[in-house]
Amino acid sequence: MFPKHSRYKTRGIDENVSEPLQLLMWQLIDRDLDECVTFDYLQVFELFAGYVDGKPVQHICHRQEQPKRSRLHTISGIDKSLTKLKVWVIDSGTYCTMLLPEEY
Repeated sequence: MFPKHSRYKTRGIDENVSEPLQLLMWQLIDRDLDECVTFDYLQVFELFAGYVDGKPVQHICHRQEQPKRSRLHTISGIDKSLTKLKVWVIDSGTYCTMLLPEEY
């Protein structure tokens, strides 16, 4: 599931999500795979901006439906935080794609 050699991204991701944030989301999936977490074919990332100690941060809520699971990550040092953006990563069994929901 979520093979590292067959990962793709859509034009919407390329145009709206910085390369460091894209890589970070793949790393979050990889970390859970390494920890043998049970995965749903659809991984949802909700990105929103915030502040910690007066400094801008990027919040990323990583969730799935089956089995139900949610984790909140707070990332500092991001050049441009994204506000209210949802990203899907869908595993087809052979490859996986990172896309915006409106591109589905």
